[in-house]
Amino acid sequence: MIKGNKKYIIYLILSVALSLALLGCIYNIMTGKAVEDQFMSRMMLNLPLCLLIGFMDVWIITATDRYSGISNDIIRILLDLGITTLMCMAIVGSLNYMLVDKAISLGAIVKNSLPVVPWNWIVVLQIELFVSQSRRDKIEKEKAQYQLMTLKNQVNPHFLFNSLNTLASLAYTDANKTNFFAKKLSSVYRYFLTTSEKPSVTLAEEMTFVETYFQLEKIRFGESLQLRIRIPAEAQGKSVIPTSIQMLVENAIKHNINTEQSPLVIEITSSGNTITVSNNYQPRQNVKGNRMGLRNLRQQYFLKGKAIHIEQSESTFAVTLQFIN
Repeated sequence: MIKGNKKYIIYLILSVALSLALLGCIYNIMTGKAVEDQFMSRMMLNLPLCLLIGFMDVWIITATDRYSGISNDIIRILLDLGITTLMCMAIVGSLNYMLVDKAISLGAIVKNSLPVVPWNWIVVLQIELFVSQSRRDKIEKEKAQYQLMTLKNQVNPHFLFNSLNTLASLAYTDANKTNFFAKKLSSVYRYFLTTSEKPSVTLAEEMTFVETYFQLEKIRFGESLQLRIRIPAEAQGKSVIPTSIQMLVENAIKHNINTEQSPLVIEITSSGNTITVSNNYQPRQNVKGNRMGLRNLRQQYFLKGKAIHIEQSESTFAVTLQFIN
């Protein structure tokens, strides 16, 4: 979780330098010396050692998080504190022995190493906070991906069920239309299969799919169903969630009356960073409006950090989606 996180390493180095500066100032004040007395020389001497200990802490914490198998955070943190404390005392003690006095006693080595221990605990706890946050972010990301796949799986079977019912009905009335419908249906499901693992598609791809889908519905409803598309060329390369616009078109057809005397007119327009699907509002009385499809779509866009806007009046129903790139 830490490997490759350059930003965190920079923060660690800055925190080391600042903590050393603060500790140096506090030490001089407590001993009655001037704040700047031997400050730079002491900092330059201790900075490499503290950085070495800091990166050692990173390595130990990463290793215990990956290989220890301990799920309890408190136990793992205590283990990390224990191991890193022993290691930093061993490093400081070894340097005292090699550079200061080889005849130094064990008690003196421990005494000289103790000032490093609370600083090391601060660094360890900083790293633990980072690891814990990274783990939560990973879990939330996996949860969001699972929810997204669940929502997609709720859409596809619903569409397939409706299409098969239509195909069965056509088989009794018009063989040519049945053949045409079957071919278009295969194209639609090819789109489902090729985009099922994609987080987004271009608007151009989605609109080609919508037009193919609308041809299927046009076979059923004829001139009682109309589609008007006004999308500028510069919007074609923007991204949307796969099948999102098709679902809105399907939703309009499902919940509204369409006859040759009162045709259902669906308009798809784009402006700025949004795309809107609207229709003249003439609701069916025998269809329950639980808005499951809209709730699913809202949730998918929420997982992308985007929102959808629904506007309803006595004559119009419109849903506006934000592009996701």
